[in-house]
Amino acid sequence: MNRTQLRREFDEWAAPLRAEPPPPFDSIRRRSRARIGRLAAAAGSAAAVVALAISLAVTGVVGTAVPPSPWGSGRYPAPPSQPYVYVSFSLGPTAQIRNAGTGAILATLRPPSLSATFGVAAASSSDRVFVVAENLADGTVTFAAVRLLAAGHDGRPLVRMTQVPHIVLPAQSQVTDLVVNPAGTRFAMEAQALDGKITLVIYNLVSGSLIGRWAAGSQQLTSPLQFLPDGNLAVVWPLGGATSTCVRIKGKGSSGHCSPGSPTTQSPSQPPQQPVLVNRIVDPAVPFQAGSSLLADSRPDTALHRRIGTMTPDANLNLSAAVGPSPANQVTPGSWAASQPSGMASVAESSTATGQLVRWIPLGPASALNASEYCGVLWASADGRDLLTQCGNRQQEVVNGQVTVVRLAWIFPTSDVASVSPFAW
Repeated sequence: MNRTQLRREFDEWAAPLRAEPPPPFDSIRRRSRARIGRLAAAAGSAAAVVALAISLAVTGVVGTAVPPSPWGSGRYPAPPSQPYVYVSFSLGPTAQIRNAGTGAILATLRPPSLSATFGVAAASSSDRVFVVAENLADGTVTFAAVRLLAAGHDGRPLVRMTQVPHIVLPAQSQVTDLVVNPAGTRFAMEAQALDGKITLVIYNLVSGSLIGRWAAGSQQLTSPLQFLPDGNLAVVWPLGGATSTCVRIKGKGSSGHCSPGSPTTQSPSQPPQQPVLVNRIVDPAVPFQAGSSLLADSRPDTALHRRIGTMTPDANLNLSAAVGPSPANQVTPGSWAASQPSGMASVAESSTATGQLVRWIPLGPASALNASEYCGVLWASADGRDLLTQCGNRQQEVVNGQVTVVRLAWIFPTSDVASVSPFAW
């Protein structure tokens, strides 16, 4: 239909309206006055409602304003400043970077070869840098850095994956821990070789160079690595047998606290197995000489507190998962287990300064631990006040100890293989 036909049809449709004489001017004026009166009445009612609300608030009948949600205004609960998540699926070779607030997939990642698979992954708290291990076909392990760059034309960050040079682990090595510092400029990795020996590596992601590499003369696995707010790295390093060392990889010109070990894990019927902890500080500002020992590259530091489980980013709280409690005849009165929710998988929050229990956070039924879905803390704020958790298909948001069941963008998977991370957030 062209413009002339449209014009002709419009004229035919409007002809009856044009033939109708307009109403008298007095009638138009009366209608206008009636409309103005109705608008004034509505405005008066609205003002009365506002005045009543203000009066009630002043007199205390209406409470103060609800504080803003830590999860923002996205479709799903997610920290607005840290919505991006690395998710890997053990049934396929690919991984994805996703937005937990919208459920959108930002990018699909692929390992360097068709026969390779992704392994352990870690995220910086800046939510812009991820590091992932790559298990190659010949059994060796390499690493890649995934960076979220400035937003593109669609407003979403651009995702770029690059290989990390100078780090290739021997065949059949297993990465047991991997962490990235908050700024996304360093990562630390611990691996166990086929003969059981432990290796610790610290890498500079900015310069693309190795900072230090140390081998332990023991087959004893250490506790989780963790970067502290001041740039230090807390490590428990085995000296052989049941003896281990807590070291702190120290950022230049900074200080901090770390708290390794747990005095509550030994049974009274067993001989003491508490490891001897030697507190050390290592400054990774310049690379260390190849083949040097960790103790030779460090100095003593006594400003450390005991650490149980994983610390919150500000290093003030420990988060440790447990299932229980144990049968009543095995629970010490006044112990943590005595107050643990019955029949539940839970997370204990405790103070890194005193070791005292702050609260138990129930995650879900203990039976969910055997499911194919993840059970534990998904994300924690810097101070541990806000948590997102999952246990099986039960997902929760926790704000200052108050638990609310929610639905996140997806169910996070778990992995039957210790060397594969189902997600990093």
